[in-house]
Amino acid sequence: EFTLGRFDLITMPVAAGWLVCFCAACGFLALCIGVIRSWMEAGAYTFCLLLNAVLSPDNLVVFMMFLKQAQIPMPYHRRAISHGMLLAI
Repeated sequence: EFTLGRFDLITMPVAAGWLVCFCAACGFLALCIGVIRSWMEAGAYTFCLLLNAVLSPDNLVVFMMFLKQAQIPMPYHRRAISHGMLLAI
């Protein structure tokens, strides 16, 4: 619950805020890679990031199926998602 514990309900504005922050951090990292290393490496980083974004929805479906199949009680879903995000990082 480290990342989601402060929110009673994840609404679209909260999700959009997380998305904007994530995109800003990724853009900043790509810019740093381009300036420090090369723009070719920054392009490769951006390509890999976009590929990951395209392939991520299927991971979400699998994770939601896992939560349903494991019969984890609803109060623990947020904790499972939060811990899963931290482990993925």
